[in-house]
Amino acid sequence: MKETKETQMNQNKNQKKKKMAMILGIIAILLLMSIYVIAPILKGTFNKDIPTQPELDRNVIGSGDQQQDSDPDEEALLQEEVTKNTLNARIASALQPDENGLIYLSLKNRYEDKLLQVVIVNEETEEIYYTSPVLEPMMDIEYDKITNHPPKGEYPCIAYFYYYTMDEEPISHVGAQIKLIIE
Repeated sequence: MKETKETQMNQNKNQKKKKMAMILGIIAILLLMSIYVIAPILKGTFNKDIPTQPELDRNVIGSGDQQQDSDPDEEALLQEEVTKNTLNARIASALQPDENGLIYLSLKNRYEDKLLQVVIVNEETEEIYYTSPVLEPMMDIEYDKITNHPPKGEYPCIAYFYYYTMDEEPISHVGAQIKLIIE
């Protein structure tokens, strides 16, 4: 009888431990979920202004990750469309103008059917430091002067690449985070 009481007590202790572990597990999961939701708010990610809101495309179906057998002609046509409609832009991550404001940009419009214009904007004050001339197809600019020369310092900026049709209708734009360093 003594063994039965001890066995029963051990079972009760084990059940209490399991319940406590389950409660702690649920609390830990809730805590992690709370951190996941609250962290971006505390970091201020939801407070950043986005230049434009893209249109909602309800024609997208699925994730695009499905493997399918396809016709090589369709694949070639698809690849041609992707290449034609892909925006390709590059700029140095840090720009350091010389004493005359001349900076190495290495901008090139790689497209035969699009116009390009680049604008460099201070991320914090939205002050425009540089606006490129419109680059015709296959035109490039290696060096150019910044339009607005700020005092010495480092400035977090975004280089916006604006693409247009040959009729000057907007197509799209992309942005790259860069740093403007004035010495």
